Amino acid sequence: MKLKYPISVDGTRYEELTLRRMKGSDMIAVGKLQTDGMSEAGITLALIALLCNIDEKVSNELDVEDIMALGELMESFFPNSTAGRKRSAS
Repeated sequence: MKLKYPISVDGTRYEELTLRRMKGSDMIAVGKLQTDGMSEAGITLALIALLCNIDEKVSNELDVEDIMALGELMESFFPNSTAGRKRSAS
């Protein structure tokens, strides 16, 4: 996904991120974060880092519009989500 607001972290410029599909192990990791009491925002940023293969330091610097767009993409991975139904209808 092309970032609407590119960022630079530790000398590396990020203009685009590739989000891979979630696996069962990712869902387990999210469950552990929830059990540990991490906030929804923290879980979203950790999941973005995991699925985009970037450091959490990078996901923490993303603009909120880019975070929301990536969140919608992640939501579309679930067939019963609104985004997933929209995608399969097209």
